[in-house]
Amino acid sequence: MSKKQLFSLFVGSLVLYVIGNGLLPLLPAYPLQFGGESVQIGYYLAFAYLALALGNIGAGWVSKRLQIRKVLFVTAGLLAIPGVWLMGMVTEMWQLVVLTAIVWFLIGVGLALMSILTGLFAKKEARGRVFAFLLAMPIGLGSLVGGLGIGPIAQKWGYPTMFQALSLFLLLWPATGLLLEDRVVPQKPPEAGRSAQRALPGPFFLLLGSNFLALSAYFSANFGRSLVMADLGFDRSAISSTAVPVGLVLLILPTSIGWLSDRLGRKWMLLLCYLVGSGGLVLLIFAAALWQFWVAFCLLALLVIGISVGSALVADLVQPESLDMAMSLFSASSFAGGVASFIATGYVLEALDFSATFALGALLPLLALLLALLVRQPRP
Repeated sequence: MSKKQLFSLFVGSLVLYVIGNGLLPLLPAYPLQFGGESVQIGYYLAFAYLALALGNIGAGWVSKRLQIRKVLFVTAGLLAIPGVWLMGMVTEMWQLVVLTAIVWFLIGVGLALMSILTGLFAKKEARGRVFAFLLAMPIGLGSLVGGLGIGPIAQKWGYPTMFQALSLFLLLWPATGLLLEDRVVPQKPPEAGRSAQRALPGPFFLLLGSNFLALSAYFSANFGRSLVMADLGFDRSAISSTAVPVGLVLLILPTSIGWLSDRLGRKWMLLLCYLVGSGGLVLLIFAAALWQFWVAFCLLALLVIGISVGSALVADLVQPESLDMAMSLFSASSFAGGVASFIATGYVLEALDFSATFALGALLPLLALLLALLVRQPRP
């Protein structure tokens, strides 16, 4: 992979994650201005992440057939800019729901294309490190920039000014897309009766299930964290600051874990991520001070690192001609976990307290661990 491509993929991913991770702690609190309750907010977030997942799948489908990834990435960025601006202008809940879904769909397109291009250009012996650098580290830096910048802007000047600033920042999205290199992947003719199995093998679907469960736990923790901290009297800056420890962990650990996955096996690193992430949810049960929320999200950050390890494993499992759909489906499974967890968490919080909700969430990474154990990793 050339330095120019590496730089373009890193900056492109970073822009997307600054928006996504910077807004994630605040999105559950924003609808409170319009009288939203926990179940309604759960549906709002679920709809947004459903749009994100559909953007992932749609990008993979178009990418495989038309192979115009660079054009798609730039176009999605140009459309997202006015969408983010208008999110700060809404006066009713339905307007916020529609605009958030549009913007999140476009972000889903961008994230899928970043994963696809990374998989196409990364060499097999270095995939763990490359995916960690291009996927996990931008998530970390995006969390830092978003957590330290977006929350204080919203606290001092309000949501409209915050969204206006983000829309200007998004000009980097199409600008970076112009620097990307693309690659045409020859499509092999299908063999009768065996094409589907060869394209997406059974272990790939086990990996999808484990990623879905792990990210369901992560998004459930984010949803519950925002509401419980608001209930405890923390302001917007404090709530958004919990993205900072995630960012620090994702800047320090991903390359080391990616390096270990290249040498010791990706599956074992994945199991470690899931086990530590479950511990983060357990800690949230007892969290009351700000530092306790920070420590909990340091542990939960391992679930995010698991995405990059899992992405590298996907690239190992499937053939290059199937990588577009495989990467987009794997990325979509993360956000499908968000859809399920936001709906479920909203209802669970209506019936139970925060402690019970976090306890149930802590079981999900353990179930993901059991599924990942069944994945047969290909030989080097």
